[in-house]
Amino acid sequence: MLSPDFFKVPRQAWALVASSMLVMAGFSFLWPLTVIYLTQFLHQSVGMAGMVLSAEAASGILGSMFGGVLFFKFGGKRTLFAALVLLIPNSVLLLMFRSWLGFIVSFIIIALFIGTFFYFRCRHSWAGLAGRRAQALHDQ
Repeated sequence: MLSPDFFKVPRQAWALVASSMLVMAGFSFLWPLTVIYLTQFLHQSVGMAGMVLSAEAASGILGSMFGGVLFFKFGGKRTLFAALVLLIPNSVLLLMFRSWLGFIVSFIIIALFIGTFFYFRCRHSWAGLAGRRAQALHDQ
């Protein structure tokens, strides 16, 4: 049962929760397409496709933690720019690879950098709820 304090969350926090749910729903639409691509075009088993999706999810979690460390060490703008600069070539490489091993490596690296973006988005959203002063302290 939910406690009465659960519903005392500010309205902006509910908007953040709703937007996070939409982002995760969007990612979940990619999973069946990835399975179809791995099984039909790259001729891998469904079990291998499941392992690739598990590795991609783990890479996203590690990317979020890695992004948090970089965010507090180097600042938000530098972290976001570095992740973007590294994400673009990996996205191009993903399109160029026709082998399943190249696809998997590139797919996992992309998930790592997307996880970094996810931390950045959540951090700035929560900082907006806490106040602009907290956000300004960490953007230096």
